[in-house]
Amino acid sequence: MSQLTHRVLVLGGGGREHAIAWKVQQSPLCGELFVAPGNAGTPGTACAVDVTDANTVLTLARTVEADLVIVGPETIIAAGVTDALVAAGFAVFGPSQAAGELETSKVAARAFCERHGIAVPISRSFDATQVDEAIEWVRDSGIAMVVKADGLAAGKGVVVPDTVEETIDALRAALIDGKFGLSGAKVLVEEMLFGEEVSLLAFCDGVRAVAMPPA
Repeated sequence: MSQLTHRVLVLGGGGREHAIAWKVQQSPLCGELFVAPGNAGTPGTACAVDVTDANTVLTLARTVEADLVIVGPETIIAAGVTDALVAAGFAVFGPSQAAGELETSKVAARAFCERHGIAVPISRSFDATQVDEAIEWVRDSGIAMVVKADGLAAGKGVVVPDTVEETIDALRAALIDGKFGLSGAKVLVEEMLFGEEVSLLAFCDGVRAVAMPPA
């Protein structure tokens, strides 16, 4: 990026991408801003394309001659779009598909925490071939357990039961009845925690991390 101003492409159309685009446009380094697909209030030039299709995004990035691509939603990351852009030589702000598993797979995130000694609730993962094993494990625990779809479920992939039997019903609904679709082909079953919930986000360039205020 040798020129004084740069052409920036923001992928996504939610409130997060709206805020990112709004702030990027204020930078004197931003020469032209494109947002795909954007929304009715997003600044810049809206580009109505399927941002989960890597080939479509690559074509768009080449067409607008993007100097920087900022990836927002986890669905785009899960689809491997970031990796495709990097492989094509674009400067990208956003995690790889593998790194994105911390968000896109609850089972992978728990395994990561266990490998690195990060405290997590007692949990186990099960798929459709392990329903009986899952039920036995829950009964042996003697307590209600939270049942979570492994994959992305638009914030609706978690069941918080009050009893052991409700936990077993949630397991059957996910693994036998397919309540969560492909996102629930595998589930994470874990102990219930009580207390305040805090979200802490940080921006990272691969070396340094700068935290935002906790919410």
